Order: sequence, then C-alpha cells, then structure tokens
Amino acid sequence: MSRLSDTSPEAQRALVEALRRMTPQEKWLRIGEHWNEARRQHESAERSRNPSVTVEEIHEAWLRKTLGESCPRGGGEPVRTGAGQGRQKCSHVFDAIAHSSGSSTSQINSRARMISPTDRVC
Repeated sequence: MSRLSDTSPEAQRALVEALRRMTPQEKWLRIGEHWNEARRQHESAERSRNPSVTVEEIHEAWLRKTLGESCPRGGGEPVRTGAGQGRQKCSHVFDAIAHSSGSSTSQINSRARMISPTDRVC
C-alpha cells in the first residue's frame, strides 16, 4: 500500500541520498536544531494564546505535550541554551568518541559488554 505524499519521487530520492551522506554528528545536530525550532514554535503558540503566560507555564505545557500527562514532574527550572551551546556540546561528545582508542562502532559491535554500577558514564 502506498502512502500519500506531496513529495515527488525525485525529491524523495534526493532527500534520502542527502541523509545517507550525513555523518552521525550531522544527523544529531539536525535533530537538535529541529527540537529547538519545535520548542520556539511551541513557545510562540503558547504566548499567542495567553500573552501573560510565564516561562515556567510554557515549560510545563511543553513537558505535557512531549512526555505526556502521566510523566512525573521533577520541578526545577526550564533549561535555556543559546543556539551554539547545544551544537558545542554535541560536537564535544562526537570529538571525544572519534578520539577514543579504536573505532567506537567496532568496540560496540565486537563484543557484548555489561555495564557495572562502578562504570563512569559521564
């Protein structure tokens, strides 16, 4: 069964090829960019519905939309990062992986390994 789409087959093939050429780092950066854009659009919509809404109320509404009503709330304050901060953190993580001893994919695929509670994950 074919899906309805307003994208031509040629455009779809070009998109798939472009995505295949992207590195994992580029893909993760794109995900972050799309996530941030979704948050900005959500904030704009919340403010258009209620101009006096607070940052905390916008954050709570975002959590409800993305995580659902039943997700426990941990309190705290909304995290605000500048456009470059997320990109810098992501780049740092991928640089660390790239400079670790050996290929990260070969390390992952070479053998199964259980993580112990004493392993450092950060």
